[in-house]
Amino acid sequence: MQAVRIHRFGGLEVMALEEIDRPNPSANEVLIKVFAASVNPVDAKMREGKYPVVTEKDLPYVLGRDVSGQIAAAGDNVSTFLIGDDVFAFLSPEHGGYEEFVLARVDEVAASRNHWTRSARPPCRSPGSPPGRVSSTTAVFARASVF
Repeated sequence: MQAVRIHRFGGLEVMALEEIDRPNPSANEVLIKVFAASVNPVDAKMREGKYPVVTEKDLPYVLGRDVSGQIAAAGDNVSTFLIGDDVFAFLSPEHGGYEEFVLARVDEVAASRNHWTRSARPPCRSPGSPPGRVSSTTAVFARASVF
């Protein structure tokens, strides 16, 4: 599978598209086929070596914290997701989202309540929508205590 990794800290030039082995989920992990990954300011800080969570000992490193996609495989202890479920995740620093398939702990993953095809426009929240109908992105950031 392909992944965008860095082998040293720096600017955009340090990012490289590489072929790496597809991971296998452990007992409490799922493997997500990534359809979309976010690009956040923290990714630039990690790439530049200005974020203390990622150090030289972690290189090579795959960037990306937020992903959406479908469950491709699940560990033996996973009962909350099925293969093919639409999900989104806020990944721990151990796993990066700029790859075709990413491992995630079950507690980092949430099922998407908005089911639409990747070619269709996702539903938007209008000002008159009930508060319970928040977007998947808002929910993942709220769960991660980002705001």
